[in-house]
Amino acid sequence: MSGLLIGILLSHVVSGLIGIVGALFSPSAGKISDRKGTRFTVGINIVVIITAYTVLSILGFKLWGLIVGVILLDLGVQSCNVSNQARIHQLSEEARNRVTSVYIVSYFLGGSLGSYLGTFSFQHFSWIGVCVVGLLSQLVARAVHISGSRHVG
Repeated sequence: MSGLLIGILLSHVVSGLIGIVGALFSPSAGKISDRKGTRFTVGINIVVIITAYTVLSILGFKLWGLIVGVILLDLGVQSCNVSNQARIHQLSEEARNRVTSVYIVSYFLGGSLGSYLGTFSFQHFSWIGVCVVGLLSQLVARAVHISGSRHVG
């Protein structure tokens, strides 16, 4: 097989494995969230995402490092998304639809901003720039998460 064909095959296998890992972990993440609370789960998963970007920045040039980093990133982001949606559904029924709309719009605006900053960083600072932007975004998320805990019950 040519190198290109091997690369295409490998990318499909790896993306499938990443999806399987996420699907297998989802029930465990839900149980942790039920037991410890959604806020706890979000906090833990911000740390998972920080770990993912650290792995990607240090080992992302190796295939296995890239795979581990992407799996951690996917697990962290998906678990945060599920936990945040669970928090929304704990609200009153009158506010739930409006807050869900604001959350989803914010989620996609944040994703758009992240895509822009990632592309800009890659163009000017290469792979390490993308990882630094990811790390900085999660450090901001962590700071907001911690400051929010002072105001919550």
